[in-house]
Amino acid sequence: MISIDRATQQAVGLTFMDYTALVEPTLWGRRSFPITGLADLPLSERHLVFTILNSAPVEKWLDVSIVENLPDSPFSVAHLEAPPPELLQAFPLEAA
Repeated sequence: MISIDRATQQAVGLTFMDYTALVEPTLWGRRSFPITGLADLPLSERHLVFTILNSAPVEKWLDVSIVENLPDSPFSVAHLEAPPPELLQAFPLEAA
């Protein structure tokens, strides 16, 4: 979930329900997850969300891309960057 300050067009909050699972590596690389709910937004709101997700400071933690599974129905996915080592030392992730 993203919270946006519309006056400044910046993210003020980004909530992940299960951070540990999202940063856990898979056999083929980083885990990606769909960005849901965007189709329900007006085009201008969708553009604002993508602009914010691809701007600092969010872009340091979240990588957004498009999956083109069918020409008329692309969908967005994202993956989280691993936390910096100093953060992992302060707040170790629990083993799954």
